[in-house]
Amino acid sequence: MREGRACLGRVVDRVRGACRSKARGLFSYDLATGEFGPAPEGVEGPRRRNARAARPTLAVSFGDAFLLDSFLRSSGLMACADACGHAEPDTVRALLAFYVLTGLANRHAGDWWELTYARLLYPRARMASQRVSECLADLGSEDAKRRFVGEYLALVGRRREAAAGGRADGILIDSTGLPNSCRLPVTAVSNHNGQVSEEVRLIYVVQRDTGLPLFFRHVAGNVIDVSTVTRTIAELRAMGVDTRFAVLDAGYYTNASADALMGARVSFLARMRPNLRAYREVVEGHLDGLEARENAVMHNGRLVYVKCVPCALGSRGDRRGYAYLCLDSTMRRELERDAARRAAEAGLSGAEAHDSMASRGVFVLVSTRRIAKGKLLPLYYARDRIEKVFEIAKQGGKALPVCVQTEETFRGHLLMCFMATVATRMMSDVLASRRTSPAVESMLGIPRERHATGYDGRLVTTEPVRKTSEAHGAFGIRCPDTIGLPVVG
Repeated sequence: MREGRACLGRVVDRVRGACRSKARGLFSYDLATGEFGPAPEGVEGPRRRNARAARPTLAVSFGDAFLLDSFLRSSGLMACADACGHAEPDTVRALLAFYVLTGLANRHAGDWWELTYARLLYPRARMASQRVSECLADLGSEDAKRRFVGEYLALVGRRREAAAGGRADGILIDSTGLPNSCRLPVTAVSNHNGQVSEEVRLIYVVQRDTGLPLFFRHVAGNVIDVSTVTRTIAELRAMGVDTRFAVLDAGYYTNASADALMGARVSFLARMRPNLRAYREVVEGHLDGLEARENAVMHNGRLVYVKCVPCALGSRGDRRGYAYLCLDSTMRRELERDAARRAAEAGLSGAEAHDSMASRGVFVLVSTRRIAKGKLLPLYYARDRIEKVFEIAKQGGKALPVCVQTEETFRGHLLMCFMATVATRMMSDVLASRRTSPAVESMLGIPRERHATGYDGRLVTTEPVRKTSEAHGAFGIRCPDTIGLPVVG
């Protein structure tokens, strides 16, 4: 305000000198005397419309968070997440949604939460970067993992009883590397299948017939696969998981691991590595005459010859088992073309070229069980299901990249990744039962563009497009036109 001048605010009635300001409210001002006075009688000033009630209070990205939350609750997975016992369950719930629905780094969790329906679903969530790290550190405790796994395995058991009425016969065990530069105590140099990296090894156990993840653990990157099998099975048994039969990759099979598995009364099917003496004996003794009519089976459109050969298992050779000599004729033809080209470039004789191609397309499976030739390959290649689980974990479950500072937050991160992987896998199973089944990521991406606007304590959702309705219908979920906003006490 300048000397001799005053700000009167808004003039309401110029003739009667009525004005309104934030400081004085409604008043009168005499231009001749410069005096302020009460408002002239009958002057009320302009009525302000109740803009707050009519104007939207918020707009959020709605559809994907609504769909996921509905599925997590109906499937029982939300109850499993709550079983971790974290003091702030909304933070765990919001993090789970964040892991499934986004590929963003955890430092962006707060921004995502603010702009989505998750903010209203989980209003007590604390999603600032530091709070997220603290939550993951809490989830990294052994107690939190055991509480979750116990509740989750009980859920899997109930689902199996409802679907098949019995126990699953068989588990798949495999590991994958999580390269990182986080300087974690469990990060170590790994030479896995000839690939060297600094990593942590992540071990998953998957139900053979359904492909559903059952359990996870991690070991240092320099721990070899064969030393992890019996410990993994011991943990599974301690939690009541059926481990009567295991399907293993070649990296898990040695005489020592065979001893340990048979000592624990675990039947198995595994692939032999070519550098094993037993492998060479089976190939050298039985390859001739393998391509016979009685040995022919079809698998995934490929002609494969399979011959069962009784063999001795274990380091002492005192256990009865079965080796299955296999020749994939389709693979052999593909390999032979390449081998012939290289033999010609190397100037090999015909006999030398023949010898170099003799074992192409050949592999050996070994088992404690006698398995019919027609069932052998489908049983072994059920391993592909665990590869798909690893793909989900690394992409949809955010196992990579590893961006944590402590081993505690890393363990919590792996638990959250496992939850997200399970949720994605369960949703994939639902979609697979439909005639057309798009990927979960695509199905969740369709309703993501659906928004909702807040009015007077309620959300009004935008009209769904056809594909959004199909996405909800795939999971038996109906999205209402309006949803009441939660009351946070």
